[in-house]
Amino acid sequence: MQKQNNTIYLKSVKFDFNKFIEIEIFDINEFNSVYLYSKRIPIVVGNVEEYNPFEKNGVNFQIGLIYVVDDYFICLNDQFCFKINKKGFYTIEDYLDAEKKGFQDFKNYYNKIAKDLKLVNYEEYFNICENGFFDPITKSPTETDQELLDMIKKIMGYRERNYDVKSIIIDVYNKAKQINYQTFKDLKKGFQLGYENGNDYYDSLGLGFINAKDYLSAKELDLANASIFYEIQEKGFTTKKEIEFYIWSEKYPTTLYKNYDELLLIHYLENLPIGKKNVSKIYQEYKAKLNELFGNKIKQDLQKNEVLYSVTVNNESDLQKNEMYSITINNERNLQDFLQKNDIVKHIGKYDVEGEYFEKLATLKKSEKKVYLDGSNIAYNSKEKPYTTNILIAVVALEKLGFSKENIIVIADKSLQHRIQDRDAFNQMTQESYYHESPAGTKADEFIINFAKTENAIIISNDRFSDYKENDIWVNLNIDRIRIPFSVINENVQFGENIKHFI
Repeated sequence: MQKQNNTIYLKSVKFDFNKFIEIEIFDINEFNSVYLYSKRIPIVVGNVEEYNPFEKNGVNFQIGLIYVVDDYFICLNDQFCFKINKKGFYTIEDYLDAEKKGFQDFKNYYNKIAKDLKLVNYEEYFNICENGFFDPITKSPTETDQELLDMIKKIMGYRERNYDVKSIIIDVYNKAKQINYQTFKDLKKGFQLGYENGNDYYDSLGLGFINAKDYLSAKELDLANASIFYEIQEKGFTTKKEIEFYIWSEKYPTTLYKNYDELLLIHYLENLPIGKKNVSKIYQEYKAKLNELFGNKIKQDLQKNEVLYSVTVNNESDLQKNEMYSITINNERNLQDFLQKNDIVKHIGKYDVEGEYFEKLATLKKSEKKVYLDGSNIAYNSKEKPYTTNILIAVVALEKLGFSKENIIVIADKSLQHRIQDRDAFNQMTQESYYHESPAGTKADEFIINFAKTENAIIISNDRFSDYKENDIWVNLNIDRIRIPFSVINENVQFGENIKHFI
């Protein structure tokens, strides 16, 4: 037990009411006599466990040896369970006080308390109690420590050193309503983190921001969550254009480019209309794009191979920033080499070896689009045991939709072979060129995601890849677009509606 404000609070106890003889009492003073008598008798009741008392019996809270169950105050005495209707009162002490002072009912009683606190009525009094601003047992603010006093000064702007906390807390309650905070706990936490408006505090919950300053900065930049914001902050991006460019850049692995000026050129080429374009013209427009995106941070003439960002090198991280922001395509010759050798560019279009033009090709036809199947996920089909037939059904269905067999790839965890139910069919499938296993100790998900990134492929899986969303911006932004859910029922497969965007 713990003693608090002269009231004894029991630990969580679950009572078996069948062990008690239930007696309803209609006189509050008689009930109080039983209550006082019970406090002198050790009560031993059944099974004590560490969870909410009366969980299945609608308990709201406990007060000393008086328990509140539904609309009744309950007092346990030996084998007897005494109860009396609450009649709307918060505590038995309030009920007795109202009886003693001659109040007709709980409304009149709490209206008087509300008036003393300069509240509108009893309903507002209940509201401040239920939302943690006021303690209905002690009839005082929920906290009176120095931290609370400091917070009140901050929220309300009070400068006086001495004032009545009991009355000021009502001002805090009204202020909380005005700035859209629902509870005192939320108000305290929100202001500690710098949230001056409750709407911002509640909107930020679960997004992972350290404080209000970061959340509001991310909100201004249209960033969805904290992981993206902090990653972009670490990279040194500050404007919306830079951030949009960086988010786009995450679709490509860093092994396929040296720095951001190469990525910007890839982005420019991807957005060219289909057809041929003069290389000199490409270079001039690329330089203009580079200046438009990073112009306010360019250190030297773009014709020179200088650092793009003026970053102070204090550690390895800063050195990496300098390398990423250096310019490698600083003349037409460098541009021609890049157009001819870069693997991403080869998928975008065709470079004329004479150096006169670059031809943007049409996007891949459906038959050329690669599809990666999450083999283990499909084999299980949301069931307890995996079957090869589920994978085979999905492969055949994709072929019927127009995807070529050579572009349908199944990747499964190596452990699947030990759990598969129809082993003969599995052994036959492993001989097919489209079936691949991830190395032991490596998840197939990692291979599937990396292939989807580099080959602009789609994924067939019911896995939402939530773990990867938290740590990979590209997955966070793209996986829901390229992932096609499925369901195999009676030897037929039904794909999610979003597959229509790829056929």
